Amino acid sequence: MASENILLQRLERNNFSHSWTIPVEDQDHNNPPKRIIETLFINAGMKYKDTSDVPWILQRSDYKKLMNKCPQNFKLFINDLFKILEL
Repeated sequence: MASENILLQRLERNNFSHSWTIPVEDQDHNNPPKRIIETLFINAGMKYKDTSDVPWILQRSDYKKLMNKCPQNFKLFINDLFKILEL
């Protein structure tokens, strides 16, 4: 959800049929981001498959921009990965 333009490319759309809380990490837990993404795919006439759609989106995303948009979890995750790689 933080890679909006890339997600729109995947959906082959110019805009979303649904809106979400920004920052996306503050999304309501009764309507988590995964469910919103599933709805976006359904509305685009597609089936969401996290094992293929997530890598497709992440490969085209700038991790630094994602870190700025998702400082609560994604940024910490990436920082931890860099620490592991330094070992």
